Amino acid sequence: MMTEFHFLRPEWLLLLPIAIGLALVLVRSSSHSQWQRVLPAQALAALAVASPQSKHRLPIWIAILWSILGLAAAGPTWIKIPVPVTGSQDASVLLLDLSPSMRAQDVTPDRLTRAKLKLRDILRQSEDRQLALVAYAGDAHTVTPLTDDPSTIEALLNALDPSTMPTAGSAVESAITLANTLLENANQTEGSIILLTDGVAPRAVDAAITAAEQTPISILAVGTPQPTPIPDRAGGFIKNTQGEIVLADVKIDPLRALSEGTGGIVRWLSSDQSDVSALLAHAFTESGEVSEREAQSDQWLDLGFVIAIAALLLLIPLFRKGLLYGLVFVVAGTLLPVETSVAQTTLWNALWRTPDQQGEAQFNAQDYENAASTFSDPRWRAAANYRAGNYSASSEQTPKNMSGDDWYNQGNALALQGRLEEALNAYEEALEQSPEDSDAAHNKSVIEQLLNQSDQNQSDSDV
Repeated sequence: MMTEFHFLRPEWLLLLPIAIGLALVLVRSSSHSQWQRVLPAQALAALAVASPQSKHRLPIWIAILWSILGLAAAGPTWIKIPVPVTGSQDASVLLLDLSPSMRAQDVTPDRLTRAKLKLRDILRQSEDRQLALVAYAGDAHTVTPLTDDPSTIEALLNALDPSTMPTAGSAVESAITLANTLLENANQTEGSIILLTDGVAPRAVDAAITAAEQTPISILAVGTPQPTPIPDRAGGFIKNTQGEIVLADVKIDPLRALSEGTGGIVRWLSSDQSDVSALLAHAFTESGEVSEREAQSDQWLDLGFVIAIAALLLLIPLFRKGLLYGLVFVVAGTLLPVETSVAQTTLWNALWRTPDQQGEAQFNAQDYENAASTFSDPRWRAAANYRAGNYSASSEQTPKNMSGDDWYNQGNALALQGRLEEALNAYEEALEQSPEDSDAAHNKSVIEQLLNQSDQNQSDSDV
């Protein structure tokens, strides 16, 4: 509808008054020469090569052309076209139970190891989806927020252990609440939750369903119904206050109540991929199919090219030696804002775009390797290398004035390389500049626990 007529880039309309002013200046200068002051009109008429009208015509013609090109560059439009959104809109938060019972060995080698293997299977079968990871025991912590880079999550799995959690327990409702917060922060209204656990206390089911807020929870039951002792760090088994060995079994009824109460499913841990396939199918199929059909954004059709064609037709009368060639560059420069999608750097981009602009286009196209070599900004290079999995290169890209975020990002890259002491120093620097950075504080505590655990293991081996 013409009632929706507007310009996509209205700032280019500033060319219009400039064109009018230029035309007036040129017409005035062409009609008032220095010879008029010393020669009579008859002599000027005899010496004139062209008529006065032809003198005025060229400046006016150029002004009209300039004005038309300004309108084209401003992007006139009144038509919307549906454009499918690239990539899947699916999002899911993975919850990993790190309560002490996950050390039970009723499945080989133990429940936690098998849960991590299943997590890796989920990550590798979830390309183009956004995933986050939350670890919980007595409380819940974000391991990674929603990301479309599963390698980031996979690199952190080895560091997750019940000993790294501040408090023991199994606060599943806290983990579900945190999962919903991550989905809301990423503007994901139809996300899902996949829970890997060996059990939920019956008294916690109602609170967990309430915390879910209608987010479907699909559950992988890790373990067996057979009561199993829980190994402790001293080589024995965990005992209660009466000195009796604690036995942990997987009760399926509370898990089934939680999954059914939120619209999810529950599956036992299996030796093949059937459990993971079922969980992913349920977590992503309904919301995934809807998101693929509805993942279309109405985009305004830039009709500037139609006006540009009209401007090119006006060039025909101006076909004089040298003039048309110069105007080609004017047209090219004016139409530059009318962009199409760019997936890689070309010679044309090199002429009209800075290295950072070229790198940004490659980064947005998920061509992180080329983006890292194209960017001149060290922060962008570090981000591109991180996304590409080049953590060593990412940690070496240090801006002159490191901000709290720079130190935090460097700490993540160092941690993923196993350079824990350097990562700890980076997180400390981040907190010194940004004391309220909860993510840096959490990562710092995890690294400290890993270092303490390493020192403890070294002491035990020395003994």
